[in-house]
Amino acid sequence: MNCKGFSIPRDISILMRAIFEIVKWTGKVHRHGFNNIIISLSSIKETSPVSDSDLFYLKKLHRILYFILTRILHHKNPCTIASLSIFDICKEKKINCALVVGVKKDGKTIKGHSWVEVNGAAVNEYKVFLDTFTRMKEV
Repeated sequence: MNCKGFSIPRDISILMRAIFEIVKWTGKVHRHGFNNIIISLSSIKETSPVSDSDLFYLKKLHRILYFILTRILHHKNPCTIASLSIFDICKEKKINCALVVGVKKDGKTIKGHSWVEVNGAAVNEYKVFLDTFTRMKEV
């Protein structure tokens, strides 16, 4: 079965990893709060260059995370869980990355967004959209 670049059973492992990451980070965010988690994160000390296959995997994982979080779970802030998941996997693979938290004013409300940059480029995010945010924290 093929749908939007995913194939079952070929991509079952990435689907299971996405579900695992969602459960793990949703629990941590509820227990500790996003801000406390960001404060406790450390940047990656020793990094290795990102391969094309790693970047492809991260982009594919990002897409499935957002799909599950927005379309199935109707999560209000999917960027928090997705960015923590991608950052955690980058740390695991020793990929040079940064988790970025930004804010912007939209009328009378302040909106936040978080994303991961690998070698200075955001993973599956539009630069035009990200440029509307002021960077507040970078890990």
